[in-house]
Amino acid sequence: MRTLLTILLFIISTTCFSQGDKFKAQLYIQDTIGVAGGAVIFPLTSDTINIKYSDTVTIIDLNNLNHRLFYFMWSGLVSKVFRFDTNNTSSNIQKVNLPDTIFFKHFEEERVCPICLKSKYLIPISYGLPLPKQFKLADKGKLRLGGCVYEIEKKYYCKKDDFEF
Repeated sequence: MRTLLTILLFIISTTCFSQGDKFKAQLYIQDTIGVAGGAVIFPLTSDTINIKYSDTVTIIDLNNLNHRLFYFMWSGLVSKVFRFDTNNTSSNIQKVNLPDTIFFKHFEEERVCPICLKSKYLIPISYGLPLPKQFKLADKGKLRLGGCVYEIEKKYYCKKDDFEF
C-alpha cells in the first residue's frame, strides 16, 4: 500500500509540475489584446510555420533541434526571440507580446543581433527620403534604407540573419 501511494504521488507531482517538450504560446498586442494567426519564424533554417486564425494557442515541438530558436510575427510586429538549449520548457501557456520593444532595447543599446548574438553584421536603418550619401552607403551594404517612417521604427538590420530590430 505504501509503495502504491508513493508511486501515485510521484505520478501526480510529475504530471502537475513537470517540464514539457512543447512550447505553448498565446500572442498579445499591447499586453492585453489577444490575437490569432501570424507566423512562427525559425531563422536558423529559414523555416516558417503559419498560424491559423482559428488557433489561439500555438504549440512548438522543441524536440526538433532546428526549432529551438524562433520568434513570432503578426502583421509585421515581432515578438522577442526565444532560445532553448534543451527541449525542456514550462507546460504552461506563455504570454507573448507583440511587439516586444522591451526585449529588443538591450540589443539595440549593445548593438548586438538577438539571433546570432554578434555585432559585426549589423548596419543601421535609415528612414525617410535618402540623401545621395545614404544611397552610396546602402549600395556598399553599410546602411539599410527603411522607406517611409513607420509607427514602430526598427533601428538595426543584421545582414547575416536578414533580421530587423
